[in-house]
Amino acid sequence: MTDSERRWAVETLAQKLYEDSEPGATPWARRGRTVREPWLAKARRILEKGEAP
Repeated sequence: MTDSERRWAVETLAQKLYEDSEPGATPWARRGRTVREPWLAKARRILEKGEAP
């Protein structure tokens, strides 16, 4: 997996985790770094462990 593919996978998973946990909340694209970073970190951990979300 290239770096670009990995970043895309992390971003996509983080968005899904966020949206699944807070339906109807502010859209992912409108969230700032403060909200997004914990979800990105969680997505990285999941992908590193090879776990299915």
